[in-house]
Amino acid sequence: MDAQESCQDQSTPLERPSLQRQRNRGETWLVTLGLVVALAQPMWAVAGPPEHAKAVFMDGEVTMIHIDEVIPEHSRFAYFLHPKGAKNVEDVVEMIFEGEPPAYVRTGKKLKIKGRATKGKVWVSEVAALDGDTSSGTTGGTVAATTGDRKTITFVINMNGVDYVAEGASPYTETHVNNSGTAMHDPVQYSVNSAYEEASFGQVTFSGSTATDVFLVSIPYDSAEACAYRTIASQADAASPVSLSGYRHKMYVVPPKAVSGCGWLALGEVGSYGSTSVRKSWSTRVDAMAFAHEIGHNLGYHHAATDPDNDGIRNIEYGDTSDLMGYCCAKRKLNSVHVDQIGWFDRADLQDKILDVTGAGQFTLAPLGTDPATSSDPQILRITPASGWPYYLSYRQRTGKDSAMSSTYTTGVNIHRGLEVGNWSHFIKVLKSDFSDPNFYQFHDAANGITVTQVENNPNYVTIDVSFDSCVVQAPQVSVSPSTQLVGDISHVQPYTVTVTNRDAPGCDDVSLSVVGAFPSGVTGTFQSSVLTLAPGSSGSTMMNVQVISTADATYPMTVNVSDTDPKHQGQASATLTVDAMAPTAPTGVSASLSGRKRNQVVHLSWNAASDGFQGSGVASYRVYRNGALLGSTTSLSYSDRNFSTTNANEYQVYAVDNVGHVSMTPGSATYMYSGDSSPKPGGGKGGGKGKKK
Repeated sequence: MDAQESCQDQSTPLERPSLQRQRNRGETWLVTLGLVVALAQPMWAVAGPPEHAKAVFMDGEVTMIHIDEVIPEHSRFAYFLHPKGAKNVEDVVEMIFEGEPPAYVRTGKKLKIKGRATKGKVWVSEVAALDGDTSSGTTGGTVAATTGDRKTITFVINMNGVDYVAEGASPYTETHVNNSGTAMHDPVQYSVNSAYEEASFGQVTFSGSTATDVFLVSIPYDSAEACAYRTIASQADAASPVSLSGYRHKMYVVPPKAVSGCGWLALGEVGSYGSTSVRKSWSTRVDAMAFAHEIGHNLGYHHAATDPDNDGIRNIEYGDTSDLMGYCCAKRKLNSVHVDQIGWFDRADLQDKILDVTGAGQFTLAPLGTDPATSSDPQILRITPASGWPYYLSYRQRTGKDSAMSSTYTTGVNIHRGLEVGNWSHFIKVLKSDFSDPNFYQFHDAANGITVTQVENNPNYVTIDVSFDSCVVQAPQVSVSPSTQLVGDISHVQPYTVTVTNRDAPGCDDVSLSVVGAFPSGVTGTFQSSVLTLAPGSSGSTMMNVQVISTADATYPMTVNVSDTDPKHQGQASATLTVDAMAPTAPTGVSASLSGRKRNQVVHLSWNAASDGFQGSGVASYRVYRNGALLGSTTSLSYSDRNFSTTNANEYQVYAVDNVGHVSMTPGSATYMYSGDSSPKPGGGKGGGKGKKK
């Protein structure tokens, strides 16, 4: 939600200027205990822990908080761990991940972590789910539907010791309490209770009243702890005039930024669908939409985003204003993805209101949220394509708690994508019965062969045709194995296996795909089979034999192209062949000297590294000889000879060997002649021999 958006803003994502596109996350911010600190880079790119941080291992339960900024297009997360055995529920440590947090790290998830800790923070280097954890903190699998009464208490908070006049603010009053109670519990006008109760067909309520469940409280104020929102919550809990048992949600209305220091609009703990744990939310203003949005995070929702290009990349994180998880502030309920994700159509009398479409046909949809007793038509069509998230088709009208929703969404079928069990929804397009242009009344997914055509719409229903192409043509998949080879003998033919998979839909005919190679100068290649005939979904292979006719050391790139007469049947893969035909240079600077005491003396050899040239395969090892006999091989630049001759000259030769087995044409050499014990003599004299470089 966005505080810079006016509460009268009725614009839709189709009317907004295009903003920079976002991937799964924008900037991530670090939220410390009691202080919000902005980072210029993602959380998983933050600097490591201080040097004095201590290594720790911890088990505990996660609290994940979703923070809705006042900056447009921006949200962020904070992660806390309640360690096992901690006495106070507020005893938590902040987790700072050295890598991107796993998707399953969500509120209620039980983890074991390894990291380095200091001052209430842990820089997490390793994380895993705790053995035996059955929490639903994942994005897959089956979760319980969110139903029942979710009794909510709201604290409207003032801070003691603040000069409100000097800060340019006013303390909250009973008027704010009454307005908060209306925003949370009103059974008639738009409120958290009425919106969720209507959207869930009466399955979810947020019971309470201003008289019994909304309270004006005063808490201590410490300017050193600006916006310590967890502390604010615990102090408000302590000031509660009633027992907190039995409440499922806690909403904290914090003072404005001038008093509290809180620069965000609102934030909420991220829950899991069907969770029975108590969840907290914070808001900097009294507003039913702000409350409903944060409680949506409590229930498990992420944001209602837009993706008009249908490429899986969110254009605007909050852009779908047909859903309360999108931009503030027009009053509305939830889109079809979020209604299904939370499990409200699982109820026996509602299961026929969501229809899985597996074949072509014409369908009639009643407006989403229609009383099941007034219409026998489904309210959601769900289409699961061969690739990508499922499609959700629904029809929205300005009725009930959707009365203030933008009219852009009421012209026809709303097309969304989202996972049945997940968090995000992506708004793709809304159709309308304007037949002057197919882009108005038709949607086509060429990759999956799905076409949705709007036939008619009126206030009571919309009629659409869904068709599936009998043949969906896709580019073949091509791979070359191995992807790279190293050769030292250019007389040898190097074999590669080229594998091609026909990715066309089952309704397509077999295809005959030509296989052609593109080879650089100095390399030739042939194929065992230059044409592969493949049925849809099947794979075939052919051998590519490559030989180098150049003697120059180099890495040669090669490309395999696959095609037929259909432009869509074009695939490509690449491979390389590295040639090392040259021997490495001899090591230089070989020296020999005696080291150690008597009976433990060795001749220590050392040398400078050899070179295999810029395009060579690299020096792999060195072979060491004494008087023509091989002593051994080493990968280092030194060698110790324990069995040297004490009577004759020790002639050493060191050869370099590269990664394809080429040996340097000449060695580096040195001579050592033993002349006595190298250990100290009585009186301070020393004996020994001398080594000579060659």
